[in-house]
Amino acid sequence: SGPVLAGETLIAPYARGGSVTGIKLGGSGDVTKSHVLWTVEGVGADVPTPTFLGDRVFVCRDKGTVVELDRKTGEAVGEVTVEKNRNGFSASPIRAGNLLYVTREDGTTFVLDVSGGLKVVATNELGGEFTVATPVLVDGQILLRTYEHLYCIAD
Repeated sequence: SGPVLAGETLIAPYARGGSVTGIKLGGSGDVTKSHVLWTVEGVGADVPTPTFLGDRVFVCRDKGTVVELDRKTGEAVGEVTVEKNRNGFSASPIRAGNLLYVTREDGTTFVLDVSGGLKVVATNELGGEFTVATPVLVDGQILLRTYEHLYCIAD
């Protein structure tokens, strides 16, 4: 899992999913005490990188629990677990407007409305195709790469 810049805060996952830390930008030298805003244990992910919308950070954990954190305090303000099966989540969540897309390793993508909490509004399947790549949004289309295919999903 990689860090993501959310406004003036760096959201940094650590310890293979063990924690997520919010770090204020700026400063020089050892800024550990002056710039670490918060650290939350147990909500990180080993592979998926977090994403954000305004002051909200979204972490998709490896088994499909999506946690919504307050960017300024790290407080968990929402959580939902999408439909489980034996597959995990390696792709990072992507966001388009108030929709968050999380893709499971069997190619199933769950669409969550994040406009007022976390609510699954759609489930889309690709027939069990192995998927670990993060989907990409381009010109209103979703590009989704599986082990064997590249899909372009559009209106």
